[in-house]
Amino acid sequence: MPACAIEMTDNVLTVTLVNQDQKNMWGLSRTLVANMVQGVSEGFEKKLHVIGIGYNVKVQGQTIELSL
Repeated sequence: MPACAIEMTDNVLTVTLVNQDQKNMWGLSRTLVANMVQGVSEGFEKKLHVIGIGYNVKVQGQTIELSL
């Protein structure tokens, strides 16, 4: 028996608890779905901060050149 049901109505996803014995699965399911939606809509981004003497970083299009 599934712990949660996920339904989409009017572009809104709703996670409802089906099995009362597995309440912790509701929060996990909701968080996983929210992360998937965020990943698809915003994409992945990683910011790097290079601090110190003797380091040089150049960005050329999609390429990062690091001089360490």
